[in-house]
Amino acid sequence: MNKVMRPLFLCLLTMLASLTATAENRLYIQEATVVPGDNDVPLNVVLDNEDAISSLQFDIYLPAGITMNLDEQYGQPVLERNTARTTRTSHTLNINERMGAVEESAFWRVTLFAKSPTPAKTAINGNSGNLLSFKVSVDPNFTGGTIYVNEVYGSDATQLPAVEKPMQSSSVSIKADAGTFSLSPDAASLTLIKKDTIDFFLANKVPVVGLECSVNLPEGVEVEEALMGDRLSDNAVVTYIGTSKKLLIESMTNDPFSEDKDKPVFSLVLKGLAPGEGELSLQNVLVSNAVSAFAVEGEPAAVSVTVVDINSIVYEELSAKLAEVQKALDDTLAVILAYTTEEGRAWADSAMAMSLVNDLSDEKLNMAAAYNEGTLTEDYPLYEALATYTERIKELAKNAAEAEAKALIPTGDVNSDGNVNIADANMIVGDYLGDEQEGYNAAEADVNEDGSVNIADANVVVGIYLGE
Repeated sequence: MNKVMRPLFLCLLTMLASLTATAENRLYIQEATVVPGDNDVPLNVVLDNEDAISSLQFDIYLPAGITMNLDEQYGQPVLERNTARTTRTSHTLNINERMGAVEESAFWRVTLFAKSPTPAKTAINGNSGNLLSFKVSVDPNFTGGTIYVNEVYGSDATQLPAVEKPMQSSSVSIKADAGTFSLSPDAASLTLIKKDTIDFFLANKVPVVGLECSVNLPEGVEVEEALMGDRLSDNAVVTYIGTSKKLLIESMTNDPFSEDKDKPVFSLVLKGLAPGEGELSLQNVLVSNAVSAFAVEGEPAAVSVTVVDINSIVYEELSAKLAEVQKALDDTLAVILAYTTEEGRAWADSAMAMSLVNDLSDEKLNMAAAYNEGTLTEDYPLYEALATYTERIKELAKNAAEAEAKALIPTGDVNSDGNVNIADANMIVGDYLGDEQEGYNAAEADVNEDGSVNIADANVVVGIYLGE
């Protein structure tokens, strides 16, 4: 190698070594996701160093919407050091606010100086990990931004003279977490007979004043109405636009949704048009805090919807209920026909009984006709009429039982001549005295129904004869 090239070669080696050393020493702030409105967010400053680093200086530029938290007593940021890497006795840590000369943008300058007079003890402990942290407050309208770490300088004083260790600037993205949108757990599936209401709940980490989304509906289902939820103020308006299947929640006064996340934000009244099944889902959900809109991440709010044939369901249900009523009538008539007296049995063929038989037969015919026409709904009149049929059957049974009981009461006509008079009273007295009497009907003698036949029964017969 000639004498001219050798110095250039050595210079190149020196530059490459310098670049390699610079690349291996890195100071940066960890990425973070913050909740807008949170006033106590920790951010970590990380130092990954291949070389020994004794002292550091760097500038922190915060984006709009993020401010450094200050100590109430001294008005200065509080830096929390990782004591595994530096301590109060090993290094002095300071932070001061500065103003940029050109852009006039405020920034915070952090300095970390070694305190030990012994060179070997000046190095920051370790070669990677968190060096220090500070806390910031996030504006409720913050939608995201970038933190810059500029003018980063380090020095190695473990050997004298100290060697400067320049480092590259860095930046980190700070994301805003707006929250998630989810359905009520009891609405994961819905069987839609005619129409039903489903509630939607918002789990939000930021104040929200508005919401919009697209509503994807399965075949055979439409939104009949969108209702306000309990989290909305009276100034809010919920609008569903059927042509575009869009739902909007707006407020002219920008009233925030209440913080009670156990209450629904809005409800949809769903109407089934034809039998089928599918999924209702909310897509492209956006929430607003009056300044910015946040796209809601995660799985879309969805519910499985099954639309059933109301005509068939009502027919099956009413047929079963009508069969129960018919059985009750048949059982009642069977009991009446088993009565021992003509007066009791007569109610089985009474106008009241025949009316019940004919009316139930007509109900069956009318219901079958409505089913064939496909017009049965949960409002079909038979639902209410069933209770009246039950009451009519009870009334029939009561009348028949009373007639049977009345017919079985002893009359006092013990000689069975069709009249109650003194002759019947004399026969009762004769029976009481032990006389044998031809034609005496003992079943009619206990007219006072006390369980025995005696002079008291004869007196009752006399009273009947006298009209008492």
